[in-house]
Amino acid sequence: MVVIHPHFRPDIEGLRAIAILLAVGYHADVPGFSGGYIGVDIFFVLSGYLITWLLLHEVEETGSLNLGRFYARRARRLLPALAAMLFVTIMVGAIIYAPFEQRSLASTALATATYWSNIHFANLATDYLSPASETNPFLHTWSLSVEEQFYLVWPLFIMVLLGVVRRRQSVPHRRRLLVGIALITGVSFILSIYLTASRQPWAFFLLPARAWEFAAGALAVLLPQGSGLSGSPKSLARFLSRSFNFSLVDKATPLFGWLGLGGLLVANILFDRSTHFPGVAALLPVLATVLLLRAGASTVKTGTTKLLSLRPLQEIGRLSYSWYLWHWPVLVFATANNSRLSLPAKLGLLGVSLVIAEASYRFIENPIRYHPRLVRRSAYSLVMAAFITVLGVGLSYGWRQMSVRWAELPEQARFTQVIDEIPVIYTSGCHADFFEVGPNIDKCTSGPVNASRILVLFGDSHAAQWYPALEQMASEQGWQLISLTKSACPAIDGPKFNRTLGRDYEECVIWQKGALLKIRELRPDLIIVSSSITQILSHKEWQVGMEHILNLLSETSRSVVLLRDTPYPGFDVPRCLARHKWGINIVPVPACEIKRQNRASLELYNFQQQMAARYHNVFVIDMGPYICPQMPCQVERDELIMYRDTHHLSVSFVKSLAEPLSMQLNSTIANK
Repeated sequence: MVVIHPHFRPDIEGLRAIAILLAVGYHADVPGFSGGYIGVDIFFVLSGYLITWLLLHEVEETGSLNLGRFYARRARRLLPALAAMLFVTIMVGAIIYAPFEQRSLASTALATATYWSNIHFANLATDYLSPASETNPFLHTWSLSVEEQFYLVWPLFIMVLLGVVRRRQSVPHRRRLLVGIALITGVSFILSIYLTASRQPWAFFLLPARAWEFAAGALAVLLPQGSGLSGSPKSLARFLSRSFNFSLVDKATPLFGWLGLGGLLVANILFDRSTHFPGVAALLPVLATVLLLRAGASTVKTGTTKLLSLRPLQEIGRLSYSWYLWHWPVLVFATANNSRLSLPAKLGLLGVSLVIAEASYRFIENPIRYHPRLVRRSAYSLVMAAFITVLGVGLSYGWRQMSVRWAELPEQARFTQVIDEIPVIYTSGCHADFFEVGPNIDKCTSGPVNASRILVLFGDSHAAQWYPALEQMASEQGWQLISLTKSACPAIDGPKFNRTLGRDYEECVIWQKGALLKIRELRPDLIIVSSSITQILSHKEWQVGMEHILNLLSETSRSVVLLRDTPYPGFDVPRCLARHKWGINIVPVPACEIKRQNRASLELYNFQQQMAARYHNVFVIDMGPYICPQMPCQVERDELIMYRDTHHLSVSFVKSLAEPLSMQLNSTIANK
C-alpha cells in the first residue's frame, strides 16, 4: 500500500468542515445541533494527528527536532488572525459594552492574548458571582488556548520519548513512543472522567483532562493501517508492520469511515447541555474521528473519503480556523442590544462571519503564513509572535485601565456599585458556595444572642437575596436571625442536577441534610423559605420535594413562610441599563423591561398556596406586587436599580422592601 503524504489530505479538510459546522450550528442554536460542541473535540483529535505526524516525519528525515522552526510555523499559522480578531473585538467592545463589563472583558482579552483563557473560563465557570460567560465575545478562545498549550508541550514530550538529540535513533526507541502516548491517553482519560463527575468545568476547559483527545489523534498515526502506516515515518512503519497482522484491518477500512461518520451524527443528535461532558461521553466523537482518519489514510478511496472531499466541504474546511475565530463575536455583538434573534437572523449572521473569515484568510492569514522572509527565517516568525503577544497584552491592559476610569464616571458608577454590592452573608463566609457541604451557624447568626425569638432563612441564593431586609427587620423587632442558604440548592428534598457543575449536585443534598438537622435542633419560631424556579426540575419533582420539606419544617417550627420567587427579567438588568447610557446607545429603554410574568413561577405559586392550605402553620407571601405592580415592569425605580444581575434583587432595593416585607410577615402570621 502506497504511503500517503498527509501535508494535505482532502478528507482531513472535510473533517475540519464537519467540525466547524457542528460548532457554529451549536452556538447559533440551530435545531438538530444540540451536541454540536463536539466539533471542538474533532479539532483536538485532528491536531494530535497532524502535529504528531509532522514531528515524527521531521525526526525521520533529519534525526532531530527543530523546535524553533516548529513554533515559528505554528505562530505564522495561528497568531495573525487571532490578533486581528482580538483587536477588532476590543474596539467594538469598548463602544457597545458598559464600562463595568469592559473590566471583566479586558481581563478575558488579556487571558486570550497570553493563551490561558481556558484557565480563566474554568475559574469563571465555578464562580457563582461571575458574569455570564455565554455573553463574552472571547468565550470561544478557550479551545485555542488548549491547542496552544498542546503545541507548547507536545514536541518536548515526543523528544523525551524518542530520546532525540542530534542523531537518528533506532526503531526500538519507537516502542517508547507507542507506550508513552498510550499511557498519556489512559491517564488523561481517567482524569477527564474523574473531573467530569466532580468539577466538570475543569474537565471541559483544562488541557490535562483534554490531552487524551490529542493523544488519540497521535495514536491514529501509530496504529496499524493496511500493509503499512499511512503517512508514518518509514522506520516506524517497518516496526509496526512486524508487530501487527494487517489483513483484517485492510478489509475493515471501508467500514471505519461509515462507523466514524455515524458516531459523529449520533453524538451531535443525542448530546446536549445536560450531557456529562467530556468524560466517557467524549469517547464517541473522539473514536469516531479516529476511525475517519484511519479510513482516509487508505489509498483505496472509501465512500466517506469521497464525501469529505466534496468541494463545498473543502472550501468550508479551508476557512474553518478563521470562521471559528469570527463567528462567536459576531453572534454575541448582535445580541448586545438585549434582543432575541430569530433563527434566520442567526443564520444570516453566520453568513456574515463567513465573509469576514474569507477576508481574514485571504488578506491576513495566507500573506503572513507564506511570506518568504518569515518562512526562510524562523527567528523572524518568533519575533513576530513575541510582538503580537506584547501588543495584545498592552492593548488588553490599556483597555482594562480605561474601563476602570470610565466606570467611575457618575452616570456609570451606580451600575458598578449595584453589581459589587452583595448580601453580607456572601462575604462573611455564611452563604455556602457550590462545594461546601456543611452549614456554618457561627458565621450565619445576627441579632441579639439572648433574643426570645429565632428566625431562620432557608433556601438557595433567592432566599439569600432577602437577607438585608430580614436583618433590618430582625434588628428592629428583636429577632435572632440565622441564615442557612446555599448557591443553586433549592429548598426541596431529593437529588438535583447542577448546570454549572454539569453533574448531580451531591454537595447540595449533603448540605441540606445538615441544615435540616440544625433547624430541628434550633426549633425556631419562624422559618422563611425561598427558592429559585430556574433549577432543572420537573413540576413533579418540585411538588414531591417541597412536600417532604414542608412536612419536616412544619413539625419543627411554629410558623413556616414560603416566599414566592421574584419576577425574572430574562436579561442582565445593570448591563442593559448601563449600555443604554453608554457609547452609541444601542439598547432602547423598552428592552430593559420585564415583559411578562413567568408561567412556571405562577404554577409553582399556585402549588405553594395549595400546599400551605394543608398545614395550620404554613403561609405563602408574594412580594411580586411590590416589585412589579404591573406589566411591563420597570427595573429601575426612584434611582434604585432593582436587580444586580439577571435574577437576583439588588441589596439596595431589598432594603427598600424591608418595611412592606415585615408588614406582610406580621400580618400573615397574626391572621392565620
